[in-house]
Formats: sequence, structure tokens, C-alpha cells
Amino acid sequence: MPTFKNTENHELAPRMYREEEQHSKISIQQSQPIPIVAPSGKQPMPCMCPYCHHSIVSRVEKSNGLVVWLASAGICLLGCAVGCCLIPFFIDDLKDTTHYCPNCNRVIGRDKKL
Repeated sequence: MPTFKNTENHELAPRMYREEEQHSKISIQQSQPIPIVAPSGKQPMPCMCPYCHHSIVSRVEKSNGLVVWLASAGICLLGCAVGCCLIPFFIDDLKDTTHYCPNCNRVIGRDKKL
């Protein structure tokens, strides 16, 4: 009986290795880049600080702006000067918002109502 050399074994081994190599690839998910834009709005938001270049969530502080004072003056003009004119100072939606970087404490955005 003649003996045949199996030349396919040499061919199969690298092919099988290549198939295993293809199946064992690991997919790495990269996080989405955070744009460098000035944050606005009344809630803290994720952004990149343009000064220290860290990826942060902004720190928000509210302050009394022109809308609060105009609303208070309008209530006084309507005759509610006893205590009702102080109501606008307790409404956060009427206040101006300033966004700060928690790392370098610099102002990175403002949201003024008027």
C-alpha cells in the first residue's frame, strides 16, 4: 500500500491558527469625546474645561440677576410691598446661573435670564 504524505496538515495548521486569531479579537469601546463648549442651562453638565483641559461635570451657582430685581419691583408696584416682593428671590428659575470648573474654579459658562 502506498503511503501518501499529507501536505494539507501544514496548510491546515496556519489556517486554523488564523481562524482562531480572528475569533479572539477583542473589541474595545472608546468613550465619546466631550466637546469643548461653554455649558449653559440651570443643571450641571459634563464638558471639557477650556482652561485645565480636564473632563468634568460643571459646578453650578445661582445668583440674583436683573429678572429677580425687576420681578420684585413689579410686585412692589402692584401694591404687595409687605413681603410678597421677596418671593422672586426664592425662585431658582428666575436667577442667573454660572458654571464653574471644579478643578481650577474658573468660570466656564454663564446663563443670564435677561
